Amino acid sequence: MGRLEGDLSVMPVSDVVIWLANRRLNGLLIVEQETIRKEFVVVQGTITYATTNDPREYFSQFLINLGLLTENQLERAYTTQLESSVLLGRILVMIGTVPEEQIIQTLRVKISESMLDTFRWNRGHFDFRDPCIQEQRPHVSVAIPLIDLHREGVARKDMWETFSRLFPHPDQPLKVCENDSLRISGLEQLEKKLIDLAKSGLGMKSITQELHATDYHIASRLIDLHQRGFMHSADHSATLSELEMSPESLQTITDSSLVLKYPPCEFGSYSCVEFQQQRDPSTLTAEEEDCLRSKVPIKLREATPDELSALSARERYILGRIDAKRSVNSILQLIPMHDLEVLDILRRLEKDKLIQL
Repeated sequence: MGRLEGDLSVMPVSDVVIWLANRRLNGLLIVEQETIRKEFVVVQGTITYATTNDPREYFSQFLINLGLLTENQLERAYTTQLESSVLLGRILVMIGTVPEEQIIQTLRVKISESMLDTFRWNRGHFDFRDPCIQEQRPHVSVAIPLIDLHREGVARKDMWETFSRLFPHPDQPLKVCENDSLRISGLEQLEKKLIDLAKSGLGMKSITQELHATDYHIASRLIDLHQRGFMHSADHSATLSELEMSPESLQTITDSSLVLKYPPCEFGSYSCVEFQQQRDPSTLTAEEEDCLRSKVPIKLREATPDELSALSARERYILGRIDAKRSVNSILQLIPMHDLEVLDILRRLEKDKLIQL
């Protein structure tokens, strides 16, 4: 087959995907942006398998996000996986925790979201080559057409352009229009949460972290709320009609044809790349990290309201997983963040005398 590689600033992932779809090639597509690496097995114009080092996209996290798996169930299944080397999905089916059809559907969501996330990358590198040695352990058969992913990705591109014009500053507080409280009371639970958080002065980026949801999931809801007159940017009054958003893009927001309609997830829009760039690697030695992983953190006391408000969404999320039973290593398996970031946060919580390690 040969090999194709290039810079994403010259040939974006959307172009690579449609090129592969039209030629129905077989191979391994690797997409990298700084510390994030994703691999996709391509077979005859479909994706059959995907892997990534981004913790937000681990299969276990999607199962939790969709309400198919609890954190305690994940802990037990993870222990079995370490002992047997059987894939997590097969373990969950064998012990009757998650039906096989839901495992397959979740896997489709995971693969699709992992690929669609790269459509927004405007820098990085791609490499399409002959496939590597096949996975030895049997995995669920899934084939997602690249042409469908390309169609969804193009529609999302229109949505993101519209969102950036409606809400140009991700950190800026949002303005809620409360002229009709009766209409607000009839909204879905997630929409009410978005409005409540906006009332508290949070912007889109902070809301995404607070709800541990994906950027796309929250952004599409905010556009829908704007369209219905519930919310807009504090300094921006553009309307959807002024922005001439395509009907296809609006339809994607409310009724995606792929596999992307799912409830608020439990993972945050955390920038792993930003964290790794900013973190001083000398703050934690390898010996300290190994020692820390084996410990069982204990809450010393409940945080006061002022202390809670001063914590970031990530810090509150981690604090909520401390139950005097889980070891640090177990907590790392549950939280969709890079290990070093979680360890640093645990040490800060200890320094604030909220926990003991």
